[in-house]
Amino acid sequence: MKSALAVAGQIILSASNFIVFLVFTSLLTMSDFVLFSTAVGLSILAYSVAEGGVSFVAPKEITAINENRDAMVGAFVFVCVLLYSLSIFVGFFLWNLLSQEPLDLAWVLSYALYFLPVMFMPSWVTFRTIKLDNIIVLSVSRVITILFIYFNPNLTTLLVAAVLNLATSLWILGVMNRRKKTITVPSITDIYSAIRKLKQVFLSKTFSYVIYSSIPLVVAALYGNSISAIYILGERLKSMYSTLFQPFIQTIYLWQLQKKNKQKHPYDFIFIVSALNLFVLFLMFLALQNGLLNLFVKRFNDIENIEVYMVAAFLSVQTSILLYFKVFPLGLFKVFRVSTYIQVITFLSVFVLMYISFSIPPAFILAIGEMSILLAVIIQLYSVKSKTVSEIE
Repeated sequence: MKSALAVAGQIILSASNFIVFLVFTSLLTMSDFVLFSTAVGLSILAYSVAEGGVSFVAPKEITAINENRDAMVGAFVFVCVLLYSLSIFVGFFLWNLLSQEPLDLAWVLSYALYFLPVMFMPSWVTFRTIKLDNIIVLSVSRVITILFIYFNPNLTTLLVAAVLNLATSLWILGVMNRRKKTITVPSITDIYSAIRKLKQVFLSKTFSYVIYSSIPLVVAALYGNSISAIYILGERLKSMYSTLFQPFIQTIYLWQLQKKNKQKHPYDFIFIVSALNLFVLFLMFLALQNGLLNLFVKRFNDIENIEVYMVAAFLSVQTSILLYFKVFPLGLFKVFRVSTYIQVITFLSVFVLMYISFSIPPAFILAIGEMSILLAVIIQLYSVKSKTVSEIE
């Protein structure tokens, strides 16, 4: 039950962030929308560095230990927040150096602060101690701030909402800590231990995420901030699609970790969630053909090749299904590392082609990259299976 509540809390955070993005997308002037959207793009880039595979490693490591667990949780969170802050700082100057249109510092800092609770309250932090009353408080606070922004969408309201949401998230963590130790200030030794455990996936995951999240920067440098802002809108739509599946994937993953008699190979879930993924893709295409998405946000009309973003989302979910239900339960981190490096090489190759020809639409960058990592995972899993069968024979 607590695993489902923890994932629900993460959904509330992600969904409210996306709703705020849609509100600003719909109600801001084009000039302010570009400033806001590019600030979101930088936050995506910073989070890609900060996350660094933590969601893959931390749940398993935290579940495996009984002593000093709360300090290890704090260590993983500390690493995330530190890397996020440094990446915002470095990314801001890099973006302004490479793009002819600078980012707005006020928008960047306000959205970075608004996004911060995502790192304090991931499901792997809260899944042991969160309760329904925590979810209710989190939901009410998010609804209030969304309405606050909706009736007066500007930089000031975003900053006020960011402060309120951060205070609420920290208060909820404090309540959970009083019930049962959830997270404490880590020591240097704890932080070093967390970094050491992250090393097995950090480099490959960070490379992949950074290159992926650098696409808005590359598009801005080659095509301008306006095109980059529209790309970010398409990418957020893709992320919304992917977010629909995270409750199923993460709840099953956390549930498997907590089971006393752990089932290491949940193959049935691969088929069920994959079928659901295909069905949702069909529904999204149906909605696009009938113009249903544009009823919510008219600016979706500005997204070129919007169907390609949906295909990229479908491929991304398929990769997550294989990673969480097969690769990570089996401890096949090499499969993950090799696959992400292949994706990095693919993205870099496409960037070079973009620079040479200026003819590759941004949406296709996503689809090509997501296809490359999915194929790499499938091929390696098949190779591992064939090798195992041959050893048995």
